[in-house]
Order: sequence, then C-alpha cells, then structure tokens
Amino acid sequence: MAENQESKTPEMQTAPAAARRPSRMAIGANVVVASVLMAGLVVAANFIAWWATKEFRLTRDMTRQGLHSFSSRTTKVLDKIDAPVRITSLYYAAEKDEEAALRKRRVEDLLELYETRGRDVAIEAVDPIDDYAKLTEMGTRITRLHADETAPYADVVKRYLGLNPSLLALMESEKTLFGQVAQDPQVTGDLREFVGLVAQKLGEQHEGLKSIADAMRADVGRWIGEADASAPTDDSQWRDMGIPRYSEATAQIGEVVNGVSMLLGAVAQGAVQQTQVAGVQLPDAARQAFDGIDARYQDILRQLTDLAASLNDLKPLALDDFRGRIRPNSLVIEAAGKARVVEFDDVWPVVRSEDQPMMDAEEQRSFSGEDAVTSALIRLTSRVKTAAVFVIHGSAPISDYRAPYSEFASRLTRNGFEIVNWDIASGQEPPDLESYDRRVFVLMPPEQQQPPMMGMPQPPPARPEEYEPLRKYIERGEAVMAFARVSPDDNPMMPAGGIPYLGLLRAYGVTVRTNVTAAMTHPTERPDGKPAAIPILMTTNYPSATNLEAESPIVAPLQGLLSYWVGPAVVERDSQGEPPAGLRIVPLVEVPDDGKSWGESDLMMLNNGIGQYDSGGSDVAAPFAVALAAERPFADAAAASTADTAASSASGRIGRLVVLGTDMMAMDRFMKPQLALTGNGLQWLDFPGNGELLVNAMLWLGGQEDMIAVSSQAMQYSRIGDLGGGTGTLVRWLLWGALPLAVVLVGIAVYSVRVRAK
Repeated sequence: MAENQESKTPEMQTAPAAARRPSRMAIGANVVVASVLMAGLVVAANFIAWWATKEFRLTRDMTRQGLHSFSSRTTKVLDKIDAPVRITSLYYAAEKDEEAALRKRRVEDLLELYETRGRDVAIEAVDPIDDYAKLTEMGTRITRLHADETAPYADVVKRYLGLNPSLLALMESEKTLFGQVAQDPQVTGDLREFVGLVAQKLGEQHEGLKSIADAMRADVGRWIGEADASAPTDDSQWRDMGIPRYSEATAQIGEVVNGVSMLLGAVAQGAVQQTQVAGVQLPDAARQAFDGIDARYQDILRQLTDLAASLNDLKPLALDDFRGRIRPNSLVIEAAGKARVVEFDDVWPVVRSEDQPMMDAEEQRSFSGEDAVTSALIRLTSRVKTAAVFVIHGSAPISDYRAPYSEFASRLTRNGFEIVNWDIASGQEPPDLESYDRRVFVLMPPEQQQPPMMGMPQPPPARPEEYEPLRKYIERGEAVMAFARVSPDDNPMMPAGGIPYLGLLRAYGVTVRTNVTAAMTHPTERPDGKPAAIPILMTTNYPSATNLEAESPIVAPLQGLLSYWVGPAVVERDSQGEPPAGLRIVPLVEVPDDGKSWGESDLMMLNNGIGQYDSGGSDVAAPFAVALAAERPFADAAAASTADTAASSASGRIGRLVVLGTDMMAMDRFMKPQLALTGNGLQWLDFPGNGELLVNAMLWLGGQEDMIAVSSQAMQYSRIGDLGGGTGTLVRWLLWGALPLAVVLVGIAVYSVRVRAK
C-alpha cells in the first residue's frame, strides 16, 4: 500500500507542473499576438494623432529655430479671420520633373500648415491639366463673386443675343432681295455689280453673325440663361475654366455693331447714288429694292445705336484681371466675397545679386510662400481701407521703377495699404481720399529737379509754402510719417536745412537737426593718423536710454533684427515754445552711449572719413534719437474729418506722427532681400530691421496696432522648412520599417527568454 502510494507520488507531483507549463506553440502564438497588438496600437496612435491634428488643430513646433512655425504676423492674420477661407492649389508636376515635384510638395506642406493653424481655412489641390471639372467649379465660384460688376456686361450680351435673330433675318431677306435684283436681265453694268456685291456682303455678314452668336452662347450662355457651356475638347480650358469671357464677347459685339451699321449705311447710301445716276432708267426690280430701304433698316440701326451706347458705358472688369493672372502653378484664395491669385513668381521670386544679368539662364528662386499667401489674406480679409499717401515734389511716383523706394511701396501693398501719390509741386489737392477709411501721409524729401533741356536754368528748389496744403491735414489729426535728411545749413539749393516741410512737425513738438548726423568711430585707423569716423548707425537693440519708461509697440517685436542707417539726422523734442497738451513722444531708434558714437556737426570732414566727438562744439553727445513716434489729441479733429485715420478720444482724435532721420534706410538697396549661399537655397535679408520698422510704423499710424508683428521676410531663415531628401527618407524608414522591426525583435527576445526559462 505504501509502495503503491510511493510509486504514484512522482506522477501526482509532476502532472500539475506539466499542466502548468505552456507549450512552445502557445508561447509563439502569444508573442505573435502581442506583436500584432503592439503594431496595431502604434498604427492607432498615429491615426489618432493625425485625426486630432486635423480636427482640433493640435500642433506644436519642437524645432529650436521654429522652422515649421508661422511668423507672428501670419499668426495674427489667421487669428483675426472669422469667415471661411478657401485656398486652391493649381500646382502640378510633370513626370520625372523632380524640381517641379519638390516645389509642389513644399507649397502643399505650407498650405496644410495654414489649414492646421487657421480654423476657418480649407485647402484643396486641383490638377490644372486633368481635373477640368474641379477647375470649372472653381471658376464658377469666382464668377459668382464678381456678379455685380459683370451684370452690365451680361445685360449687353443678352440684349445682343436677343437682337441677333432679327439681324440674321434682315441679312437673309436683304441678301435674297439683292440677289434677285442681280439676276434681273434689265440690271446691267455698274448697277449689277453694286447689287451683286451687296448680296455677297450681306451673305458674309449673315454667316459671321451666326458663328459669333453660337460662340457666345457656348461661352457665356449659361450665365444669361441661354445655354450651358460644355467642356472644351482641346487645351483651351485655361481660356475657359468656367469663367465667362465677357470682355471678349462685348468686344465682338462692338465689332458687329460697327460692321453692321457701316454695311447697312453703305447699302442705303449706295442705293441713293445708283438711283440718282440711273434716274428714270432705273429698272423696276432695283427701284422696288431701293424704295423704303431706310425704313427697313431704321429699327435695327436704332437698336445697334443703343447697344453702342451701352458698350461705351462698360467699365474694365476685375474678373478679366483675375483670368489673366490665373495659371498652372498658382494659388487661388477666396475669402470675404473676394478672390485673389497668388502667382508663381510671388511664391517663388527670382533673386539676383547686383552683378547678375537680368536675363540669366540659371535664375535663382527663393521660397516666399508664407509672405505671398499672408499678403493675399490681408488684402482679402481687411475690413478697413487704408491709403498710404506719398507726398512727393516733382519726382517719379513712389512705386515707379525710377523711384528708389519701390520695395517700401511693395511691402505696404502686401500689408493691405493702397498707394496714392500726391505731387504737391503740381499745386493741386490730393486725389480723392474720402473713399478711404484711414489715411497715412508719407512725406518724402524733395529731390532737386533737373532742367528740362540742356542750357536752361535749373528749376528752383522746393519751398515751405508749397507744403502748406498739408497743414490742414496735420492740424486735424491725420497720421503722418516724415522722412528727414542731413543737409548743411549753407546749401543754397535746399532751404530749411533741405527739408521744407519740417516746420509742420512743430504741431507735435518735434524738430530735426539737419546739420548733425549720427557718426561712429571707424574700426580701421587712417594712414594720416587723423581720427577715422563714418556716418553710420547699425543696431539690433531698440531700448530707450533717454526715456526708460517709454515703450512703443512699433519696435517691441524688432529686438535682434539688424537695421542700418546711413547719415541719419538727430530727431528730438522741440525746445522752443510750450509743448502741445497731452503730447507723448517715444524714441524708436537711438544712437547708444557706447563711447564710440556721437552726433557729428562737421559734415564735410565726416564725408571725408574724419571725425571725433567735440564736447565744446556743436556735436551732440549720445544717447539721442534718430527716429521717434509722437501722438497728441486734437480737440476738433472729430468734426474736421470723417475719415478714421487714428485712434479716437472723448474730445476728438489722437493724431500720430513718426519721424525718421533719413530716407536712405527706406531705399531699395537696404530693403530688398538677398539670396544666401546655403545648401537649401533659403533667403536672407541683409537689414531686416529696416523694412519691419517701416511697416510696423505704418500699421501703428493707421491704427492697426493689433497687426504689428515680425513678418516671415524678416527671419534669417525661411519660416517654413521641409525635411531634406535624405532626412525625409530616413524618417519614413524609421516609422514604417525600424519601429515595426523593433516590435518584432522585442517579441523574439521575449520568446527566447521564455523558451530558455522552460
């Protein structure tokens, strides 16, 4: 009994252990299931992250340089948008065109960032070559946005198509009538030749009218209830894209009106002449055709005259400009009931160095997508119409290629300003300004005019009295930006120190020392041992050493951005007289008290590179301002103007002024971007602080403080970057290869450990 029990004991002891030990098959299945679950969790986590990014706009740029972030200006623009915005990309890349594919991908990545960051922004990519249906759908939306301006065109086309059957019937009946006369045996000689030619011309006109009407119905018919346009059968879709060619249609109508009127008039006149020549010998068939000809044509000619009058009243269509700009590799932005085209050259501008020829086969392009798209959004969504009124004196318009400030004007346009030129030398009042909600007057230093012909006396310089028309605008609180310029007191060609409008600035308690300029010690010694100096100020810091409590929103975002000032004059408070009540002056840019800078009064010596601070002379010790902002209340401003050009106060408006000690900092050479010689082709700006300061100052003057920020152009690197080809491939392999492989390897390791433990 004991033996039997002892013999059973090992089985009883080992059986439970064997039952508890899993088989190799079970362990393997466990590993496989765990690996599949882990892979599923990874996929699910990635999907949830992607969905949350799209649905809730959850993104965060973890790069130190903010390569995948918008500039603060773009962010502010997107935050202000409260209506749907639609951005359609028409970029495409032909097969094996790697450069086009790279551009297309970069633009689409940028637009995805707009869609992610802007809650009301939706994007769509349309293949402009193959997807005609979507192209037409977009064109239809654009046309409806322009319904008001195209209504007169549609009315003319509809009236013409309504008149066309009567024209065709008249041409047909007259052709038949004159053809029969030509066949009459009694009609001979010049008379036969005349009626035969008339029948031929009437027949040709009949066929032309028919084909023109058919083409119009195919193009604009669906917009006036005549017919539906069909998809083109050739590559002419870019002439159509769902947008009716109203201007072409009305141009054809104009040709028809002129042609038919001239033809019928010539026929009637010829009939009279033939009757006079033949007299009583005129054949009966011809006499019957000629009698009553004026009555037969009278109604048609009257309707053609009415059409001609309506054609003359038509105004140019903005829709035509839209159609002229839209092309493959462009963007279409729709917002606030308007639409704009962002052209390829706006997103990928050509950047050349000064020594690069204009027609270079290997042109370099930089990516300015954020700047181009944000500019379009500003111009579409802005509810305020602001004019930048450039006050010039006999010089070229500010945006003209001959003017040295075209980039300044371009930046203002991109930020929603409309450029208006007022040549004050003309003696005329400025253009109509009442149509603008806000106005900022920009006073540019006058240039000495050259004689119209050699040998003629030089025109006199600008005089202060010529700028008196400005006074009424300044004294009622209109916003003003004034550029100064250094000029010796004894300059016979330039009164008032060279700038004749500086006296007007006393309304803000501001004056300019045009005989003193900022100077700094040159780091290189002169061979003659004299102190070397240059009239230059370079700064990346914008604190106020003269007023520590002052802070201006204009320069607050500019810290660290280099600005470059050549020969700026000293700008300061006016020490003469009592300052206006409520005056507040804030320095924007100052010459620092660093022991190397001062205000030099000996301009001639400084131009020769020689200068040193003279404490006992007329020199000015640092720190001092070369740019400042001022504001003050104008009690009667509210009653003087209906234009909202500045902030309002209880007693009137707060007038605003910005004075800059030199206009050279606004010239193209210090404003236009330069291409960096880097491997990724990104864009640099030599002096980004110049442009940013000017734009921010104009926004402040226009009462748009909420838009003051740093633009994408001001950043040292492009604000939107993509992964390089090698890096992108590596990331893809890590996500789709290395990560799943790591899960499998972990599973194998677990399996091995479990097997060994067994």
